[in-house]
Amino acid sequence: AAKYEGKYTIIPNFSYEEGDGLLKMAVNKENAELLEKHVADLGVRCYRNDRYATSDMLESVKIGLRAYLEEGESPCEDDRILLTPGDIPLVRASTVARVLEAEAETCAPTMDGMRGHPLRLSRRAVEQILPYEGDGGLKGALVALGIDVEPIPVDDPGILVDADTPQDYERLQALFRELYEQK
Repeated sequence: AAKYEGKYTIIPNFSYEEGDGLLKMAVNKENAELLEKHVADLGVRCYRNDRYATSDMLESVKIGLRAYLEEGESPCEDDRILLTPGDIPLVRASTVARVLEAEAETCAPTMDGMRGHPLRLSRRAVEQILPYEGDGGLKGALVALGIDVEPIPVDDPGILVDADTPQDYERLQALFRELYEQK
């Protein structure tokens, strides 16, 4: 995690290499100015959810998806996108590659039968999700709209580990040490 003005963010750890063909976007909630300043040199386009206090995560997802469509550019040849929360930084590059290379329009990595991130969406799925106003967040939208998410089995516990609490962050650090530090 990188420290900025007394706060931590893990977005720099989930950056892909420049020229990788991926458009990097972040939808900010609280402390938007600090985060935007912090990621300014990472090639991340930032958008704000000014209603974060009264909306759910799906609203933030929709802000990013709308921006993706409105900007009219897709760095991907097949017009599909990867979607992941900023608090899931330990996804292996090999997992991202498998998700990108999969033939399914919409897919996500799975481990031991549990679906993780990143979720890859087709443009058609994005267009279906945007008007959705039902319950259950993005997962509820996918189910209600009948959007099939093809499972991509991987051996990568990082797809399932997020950092919503200080305890989660400690668990993330322990997993990082276990998976990536020299023994």
